[in-house]
Amino acid sequence: MRFGLYHFFLKHLVDKRRNVKNLYQAGWKAVLGIQKKFGIRRDTSFIKGKASQWCSLTEDAVKLLLVKEQEALRNFRRSFCCDEFFVLSVLEGSGLPYIFDDRICYVEFVRTTPRRFKESDYQRLIATDALFFRKMTDTNLALAKKIKDGINK
Repeated sequence: MRFGLYHFFLKHLVDKRRNVKNLYQAGWKAVLGIQKKFGIRRDTSFIKGKASQWCSLTEDAVKLLLVKEQEALRNFRRSFCCDEFFVLSVLEGSGLPYIFDDRICYVEFVRTTPRRFKESDYQRLIATDALFFRKMTDTNLALAKKIKDGINK
């Protein structure tokens, strides 16, 4: 569904104004329904796999992404939530080395939103194999200080 169909009306799909959101959601669902009814499908052969949208890139990888920007925009335009697919799809077959490892960044989700870690989560975060974690806000500076103090020991 994310790539096989064309997605329109995404600009205000999530909007604080209920009437705008409802209008866009109705339009989005109607267009998806029409495509399903008439068997309209997109070419998805360019999708090479899924990886986290949070990644570190080498200079060569960034250059390649910029060279292939228009192609990626064309391929992923009118798709839904493509951020987890486009980097890997561009890098795959390029000859550039890449590693996608879920252990690099530790995330806990509450429904579909990353949970905000607190100072009380310190032991759990330190016990993971992850190099980074997501998500901490400026209201949790005690956690940042505790981590910094632990690193400086």
